[in-house]
Amino acid sequence: QNRLYWKWISLIGEHVGMDREEAHRMFAIRLLGPEIFKVDGVEYVAAKSTTKLTTKEFKEYLDQINVTAMQLGLTLPSPEHFGYDWK
Repeated sequence: QNRLYWKWISLIGEHVGMDREEAHRMFAIRLLGPEIFKVDGVEYVAAKSTTKLTTKEFKEYLDQINVTAMQLGLTLPSPEHFGYDWK
């Protein structure tokens, strides 16, 4: 899943003019929600970590990313291309 994720994020980033880290943060905040924390009284907003998602949650996240890519007119490589059984 992780290999597929970073390939998809890279392709979408290229399509919209972002590097893969920018695209990663944008999708994580947009689809997983922000994580708000304070350091020395200053409030910060960060993307929730994808590393804490279960396999099922990560698949749902990938599904949402794929829908967004289709809305942008971008066809992403299939999970099967990476040897991942989507079932």
